[in-house]
Amino acid sequence: MQIVTIQSESKNKQSAIVAKCQFSEIGLKIPENTTYPEWCEIGNHLGRIKAGLDWCVGDWAAFGRKRFAKEHTEEYFDQQTWFDFNKAFKLADIADAYFDNRKSELDFAHHEAVNKWVANGKITKKDAEYWLRRAITHSLTPTDLNLSIASGSIVRGAQAENESLPTIEAFVVLIERWNQRVTKIDPIENWDAEKARRCLDKLQPVGEIIKRLVARISS
Repeated sequence: MQIVTIQSESKNKQSAIVAKCQFSEIGLKIPENTTYPEWCEIGNHLGRIKAGLDWCVGDWAAFGRKRFAKEHTEEYFDQQTWFDFNKAFKLADIADAYFDNRKSELDFAHHEAVNKWVANGKITKKDAEYWLRRAITHSLTPTDLNLSIASGSIVRGAQAENESLPTIEAFVVLIERWNQRVTKIDPIENWDAEKARRCLDKLQPVGEIIKRLVARISS
């Protein structure tokens, strides 16, 4: 087990307790004489680490991608188990896209949600900035932000469930996410007949909607 002593960037007396803690891959060792205010500061420090971890990994991977030859970075990922290659460079893509335009009021997941729309060519970078600011103003979760972009107006999970019907755009987003998950984890081609039949039964309402739309177009 490798013990890492974390030095706090802050120079105030209270934050000095963080420098006395020992962090490792299996836990945190805190001095027995730690006071309540110091314990709170440790929690704040952990919160900052958690909030910024994806950004840090993304910046680290982006640096390696730009600075070193591809075979060297691939060799590193082949030899260690800390980071998945595809995951790390997916974070790097988002870190690069928002290198100098990150919203500290939002999570990494908010930026990730918006970046998917930009990467797919469905919204512009200017639109992305607009939606990130709306996410701050309306305190949207990453899921709410995604649904709001799909519908073109502010949508919250509770609102979609209790106050109004979801838009077709929001429905399509959910279907696409389900399809991507199935394709990656459990392709339909590998299903047995019974599992396929159960899924088909659940999708019957969708089939009915398609039939009605086709009939309306044909009339």
